[in-house]
Amino acid sequence: MTSRLSYNAAAPAIARARGGGGPTFLECKTYRHRGHSRTDPAKYRDAAEVEAWMKRDPLILYRAELALAGLIDEAEADRIVLEARSAAKAAAERAAAAPWPSLTQDFMAKTFA
Repeated sequence: MTSRLSYNAAAPAIARARGGGGPTFLECKTYRHRGHSRTDPAKYRDAAEVEAWMKRDPLILYRAELALAGLIDEAEADRIVLEARSAAKAAAERAAAAPWPSLTQDFMAKTFA
């Protein structure tokens, strides 16, 4: 499954970095399942393309892998999803309520690329 493939790619890279061998570049292909915004219905995408990518969704595949291994049941998986959505919503609300940064602040001092 996808999570096993991800682990098999990441584990040697992590070991290499921890051993002083430096960074490793991993290409992780992703797909945006929805439109660009809430108002974008993404009608410009072929339904078969979206369906094919949904079958590769790592969150869906990993959830199924955990269930198959007997490590999680549907109720626990649903609880985790709800908890994550709640945390994301709370973070978005905090960000929306936060003051804008000062226009005189040096943003380049903490910008890394």
